[in-house]
Amino acid sequence: MTIMLGAEIINVSDINRWLENYPLHKFINEYGPTETTVASTFYPIPIEEDGKCHLNIVPIGKPIYNTQVYVLNDNLEYTLPEVPGILYIGGEGVSCGYLNKEEKTKSVFINNPITHEGIVYNTGDVVKMTVTGDIVFVGRKDFQVNVRGYRIELGEIENALLKVSGITEACAEIQYDVNKQPVVVAFYVTANNCDLEYKDIMSVLQMKIPHYMLPSAMARIEQIPISANGKTDKKQLPNIANQKQNFVKRDIVGPRNEREKQITLIWEKVLGIPEVGVFDNFWDIGGDSIRSVRLIKELKEVGLTNIKLKDLFDKPTIAELLEQEIENNKVENLICMKKVSTPYAKLICLPYAAGTPGMYSTFSGDFTGEINLYTVQYPGHGDGREIKSSVEEVGALLANELKEADKEIPLFIMGYSYSCYIAYDICKRFEQENIPIQGIIMIGGTPPTLRDDLMQFFSNDDNALLDYSRAKDLLNEELIATLSDEEKHEYLHELRMNTVAMVNYKFLDCKLKTPLCSIVGREDEPTIRNNQHLWNNYFQKVSFHQLPGGHVLITKYHAELAKLIMNYIELHV
Repeated sequence: MTIMLGAEIINVSDINRWLENYPLHKFINEYGPTETTVASTFYPIPIEEDGKCHLNIVPIGKPIYNTQVYVLNDNLEYTLPEVPGILYIGGEGVSCGYLNKEEKTKSVFINNPITHEGIVYNTGDVVKMTVTGDIVFVGRKDFQVNVRGYRIELGEIENALLKVSGITEACAEIQYDVNKQPVVVAFYVTANNCDLEYKDIMSVLQMKIPHYMLPSAMARIEQIPISANGKTDKKQLPNIANQKQNFVKRDIVGPRNEREKQITLIWEKVLGIPEVGVFDNFWDIGGDSIRSVRLIKELKEVGLTNIKLKDLFDKPTIAELLEQEIENNKVENLICMKKVSTPYAKLICLPYAAGTPGMYSTFSGDFTGEINLYTVQYPGHGDGREIKSSVEEVGALLANELKEADKEIPLFIMGYSYSCYIAYDICKRFEQENIPIQGIIMIGGTPPTLRDDLMQFFSNDDNALLDYSRAKDLLNEELIATLSDEEKHEYLHELRMNTVAMVNYKFLDCKLKTPLCSIVGREDEPTIRNNQHLWNNYFQKVSFHQLPGGHVLITKYHAELAKLIMNYIELHV
């Protein structure tokens, strides 16, 4: 007998339980929305010689006869293998639309953007294509949300939960904590109606999904609520984001003395969580770019006057920070985010204007190659030091530190917007001293001849500057929304200072020998996006690349960015 499955994500443990009683049965996973006549793709589920299915995720497979499928990005272009996109379906099964609903029909039934013949249906489902051509369902586009600037795929969290032994159904949702901040919560159903150990669940999730997708609260429920049309009814889920008994439990070691107690209270306040242990890693329990700046300021006020953002990377726990008590007053700006035993390259990631090292915390987790990864703390960007007023000052400071870091490992430097000029300055200094750089990477760099457009950033009115930046989509709006008025004013002051430095910087009349990799978002401000070719006037060799997103594409497309840069480095080592 062959059994057709569909409509829901398949739990492999259910397949294997069935096979224990009916070992000769076969299974096919079928997928398709009503709008394309129900069946559009299929996947025969493989059963191994031991009579079990060993897949981690069951794909929805390949298209059926007379059906075409396309995995496209926001620009209606093909995505790379393993990169999520929206599934569009074409072919004989595509219906004519919704009866008497012209606007709704026009919104999802569109002309085929690939063949320009016929129509395709936008399913709204986020999927990815494997290298074998099979499609894997990730989740609904409706379920893509952002938490602390990270793109959260609720479907991926649910898929990961279903890999936990004993869980038969799972649901992930966004709820709001006591500070009215969005957090990920998860619900699960078990076969024996018994609670599972948090540590057992988290040990699986930590291997399957990024740290920023890990649930902050979790609860077992009797069943996942279902609406009248057979879909998960998330409105009926209990609110557990504010219930302490549902917080994901960690092996917490409380403060052991008054000093640790004082610092722990500050961490709890900044992170917005009720309990922090002295061995908890700041970045693993909700720390991000803006929270790191806030924490440093609070710690300085209680006596840790020498603490720097760098220390939160090197010593990310309360115990470690207090153990060293920041004995060393030496100012260091280079921060190691990832170090491997046998690196074939090192990449220096320079933050954009008014940026801090935390902007690369998620990006660094996307790197899978044997590459040492560094970022930089600019003087005056959230650390109490005076801001350097010129690109040359910052370039000289960083160049001296880079000369001493992993000298024998091939060096790549990556600039982002403002820091493209710093990357250029460092590269110029190294070439003048005959120190090799394998490559320079610029993301959203404004070519020097177009710097007059940056004069808009000189406005002394914060609201006028924000309005201009919003119109051009140049700033991380999710970060801006988290800032207090005082933090916002300080942030914009740093932005102005960095922009002045860009406008006043002097480029060489000759071209640099170091090869340039220019990357720009397809939705970036047109003046930047359409004039990247002008970098040919400053480098002997330039390669041009585009990615989805706007000027701050790293907030949503960090995985795609990391993949592109890893490929570039591999080609140029």
